Amino acid sequence: MQQANTYTFKNLFFEATRLCNFACPMCMASSNDTKLVKKSRKQELSTEEIERYIFKTVNKIGVDKITWSGGEFMLRKDAIELVRLATEYGYSSVITTNGSKMTREKLLELKKVSNETVVIAVGINSIEDENSWTRDTDCAQSLKILELCKELNIRQNVVVAIGQHNLETVDRTLQWLDDHHIPYNRSPYTARGYGKEI
Repeated sequence: MQQANTYTFKNLFFEATRLCNFACPMCMASSNDTKLVKKSRKQELSTEEIERYIFKTVNKIGVDKITWSGGEFMLRKDAIELVRLATEYGYSSVITTNGSKMTREKLLELKKVSNETVVIAVGINSIEDENSWTRDTDCAQSLKILELCKELNIRQNVVVAIGQHNLETVDRTLQWLDDHHIPYNRSPYTARGYGKEI
């Protein structure tokens, strides 16, 4: 007799690609390391593999939400198809994005294929000038996407990586997000991707 799962994991955080059009110095996925990106691109799961190994299995441990990440998830040619398939399998989708590839048309398409449940998450480490150092862009790009999401009635979220780089401005940034009723979560600043291969 098979034993029931004791643990459940509601949200699957899935780094679907390391490919990115930015080279942020604090990238948690090491997408600023061109050699690592090139190597890992050969190991990316295909649409069919994601369907077989993720969509058909992770509900068994309680997953009902997939947070798509990267790199830049929207650089995957099958990004919208993956969200559509995830929805068919009963998962909601959160897309973490730098926003550079988001257009009104893409947002509307994502809204449609997700049955209007998609959440768009952008990064803002500082509402002030420091953001361009930590995110390879100023916060205007993220603010533009947030405004577009608001206009299109698409749920939004902001990811804030907190560290020495923004300790002096983080209070003002979080207050700004609160004042604008934008939900946010903290992303730990962690050096990743630097372990030696075994």
